Parts: sequence; structure tokens; C-alpha cells
Amino acid sequence: MALSLALPIVNQPVVNGATSKSFFIYMSGPTGVPVTGKAFDSTGLVASYAGTKLARVAITLADLAAITTAWASGGFKEVDATNMPGWYRIDVPNAALALAADEVVIEIIDQDGTGDAAGTLIIPIPTATVGTITSTLTAADLGNPLTGTLAQNVEAIGVALPGFDVTNPDTTRTDN
Repeated sequence: MALSLALPIVNQPVVNGATSKSFFIYMSGPTGVPVTGKAFDSTGLVASYAGTKLARVAITLADLAAITTAWASGGFKEVDATNMPGWYRIDVPNAALALAADEVVIEIIDQDGTGDAAGTLIIPIPTATVGTITSTLTAADLGNPLTGTLAQNVEAIGVALPGFDVTNPDTTRTDN
């Protein structure tokens, strides 16, 4: 297969375990010309995904009635051959976004004999998210029924939450 000149598309990060996600992928031939007229059942069309340090997994492509159709695992549809040549919608299988990987690569190759083509999509999957952590501690969680004096209860909480200065509400972690 000749190499395509199209660069991989790096998508917005997706939270690990996200479901029912559709993406756009651009397919071009060896000279960079957009590839049009492909459908889920086109001869020679092969779709795959792989996560960082994980094996390739085949994607079974499925027909979408329209570009606006609800998500379907492996759904594949050309956007508009005239006004957006080379652009296709791919509905990434949920399993691809639930990998223990930093990113997943989606690759669609066309080896139908009329001029090989390819499209690549890279989806970052952050291992950590920024947000608020909420925790409800009970007396049992602390290993102390919190029935002592205020000073004893504060000490018990400090033992249960190492790195936090529980005596000073204006501070956060002390060990980072």
C-alpha cells in the first residue's frame, strides 16, 4: 500500500470509558487527493483501532442511514462527497475508549485496487481528570468513633488524612 499524504487527525481528549462517540476522519489517496464514495461495505475497506502498547482490534463497519443518524458501534458514513470530499463519520466502538491506554488510534485503509487510501484518527485518553473530589468520611472510616474532645477528634481526622493540616482551614495539602 502506498502511503497517504494526509496527516493523522488528533481529536479532543475523551474521558476513559466514554460511550457512544462519533468522530470525523479524513481519507485521502497516495497523492493527497480526497477519497470519496466509500461506504461501510466497500470492497477492501478495513477499519481498526489500537491503544498505546495494545494489540490491534478490527472494527466491523456498519451502515448509517444518514450523517445525522444516532451512534451505532462501527457506524460509517461519508459526510458530503461534493462539499466535504474525503470526510467520513466513524462511530468508535465503546471498547476502544475503555482501554487502559493514553490514546487510541483509529485507522481506516482502503485496498480496493483503485488507488490505496487511508485515514487516521488519534484520540487522547487522559489518565487523570481535573475536577472536584468529594468524599464523605464516617467515624468508622476514621477508625475512631469521634467521641473524644475536639482536640482528640481533630487528631483522629489528621491521622486519617495524611498530608492535610486539619488544624488550619486556610491550608490544603502539606506534602505535595
